[in-house]
Amino acid sequence: MRYISIAALALVGAVMTGCSKDDVMAIDKQQQTDDTSKKTVTMTTTVGLNAAPKTRALTGEGVKTFAVGEQMAIVYSNGSGMVMAVSRALKADDIKDAGTIASFTFDLETPDKSIDVQYIYPASMARADGSINYDALANQDGTLASLASNLDLATYEGEWQGENLPSCTLQNQLAILALTLKDSDGANEITGNVTDVTVKADEDTYTVTRSAAAGPIYVAIKPIVSKNVVVTTTGGSKDYVKLLTGKTYASGNGYSVSWRMTPIIPFMEATANDVGRVIAIDGNVYDNTTIATAVNTTAVAIISYVGNPRDAEVGWYRGLAIGMRDHTGGRVVWDAAASAAEDNNGTVVPGGTSGWFLPSVAQLGKVCQGLATKKKGTAVTEELSVLSNPDYTASNLNSIIYSAGGTGFVDRAYCTSTASNETSAWYFDFRTGKLSDKAKTEVGDVRSVIAF
Repeated sequence: MRYISIAALALVGAVMTGCSKDDVMAIDKQQQTDDTSKKTVTMTTTVGLNAAPKTRALTGEGVKTFAVGEQMAIVYSNGSGMVMAVSRALKADDIKDAGTIASFTFDLETPDKSIDVQYIYPASMARADGSINYDALANQDGTLASLASNLDLATYEGEWQGENLPSCTLQNQLAILALTLKDSDGANEITGNVTDVTVKADEDTYTVTRSAAAGPIYVAIKPIVSKNVVVTTTGGSKDYVKLLTGKTYASGNGYSVSWRMTPIIPFMEATANDVGRVIAIDGNVYDNTTIATAVNTTAVAIISYVGNPRDAEVGWYRGLAIGMRDHTGGRVVWDAAASAAEDNNGTVVPGGTSGWFLPSVAQLGKVCQGLATKKKGTAVTEELSVLSNPDYTASNLNSIIYSAGGTGFVDRAYCTSTASNETSAWYFDFRTGKLSDKAKTEVGDVRSVIAF
């Protein structure tokens, strides 16, 4: 990942070092004022933008400049508490040094000069109570021009300079992502077709709505450290998703990123390549439970086998998917296993599937073949038998289930729906990977299956 190249910005001549903060809350200093009557005074401050950070939104020359009409907010004490005021709009003669320095004028009501002030630029990023309006980041249009004018947050907090407002260098508070998006194999760029992007980073969600156009797509976000980021997009007639784990995007930095996006497909379009992914209640296929949850749906099954249409061994469906976990009511005798499987802990499945059932020996064999093939990378085709098969053990298959976000098989015998005679049935032992003919009074674990 590399930083966006963004040219340095001029510093104001008299720079004061201050600490920037996310919000302005109560300040501990004792408020003091000589004049308790309310009066308005007009005061001006001169500010520049920090030259070191790389987040400042760009003009064509790569330099962020102040513009006519822009405003800055100030949070100060009026003797009764902290209040917020907005500057007068910048005029042409307020802007100096090729636009890198500006003088903002405020009308303040009885300012208490013993209490620190905070600047918030642009004023659109300040709430009436003086806190930073991060909600303004929730909806963006993906363009650099709009970001620069309305969302490109910089702040400063510091003491008065005697009777005067402090002059200062504003400090950057956001990270800016410049997105280039590609299809899952990286062969084709899809950025130009994308009309909607949602970036979910930590607890915050940022939505970009735009007309299809060449990229990159710019998104301003709050800084994060070692957090998961989920990105969903709509491009043309397709939806895509991407999970990034442990990402850090620091304040004062711009990031040029190129992501391969995974198409979101309905489960009826799943192929053998989708074994190990999850089917969600919305009927779509996602890589794992984390992504399904991030797009506000719930994973209900893990794709375990996909074959040819009208596959008799899977009940005239194409594929099989196992439940996310075993029957939580504990081990059951064979006669109770079918009912436990059909309930599957109350889990609902999307329409168009078979509903939950207890797999037969042949169907459980397809599940094991599909998961083992996914794990090995080459076809595993052996049928279940009374001989041990390490490919079909829990210790071999569970990594695929864990990656999907499910609970693995345990090293015990599981019920199948296949009876061997009136008093016994076939159980499959995931410790050894082999079938056992046991009395129906024996207990076994239950893992439900759906066909689709």
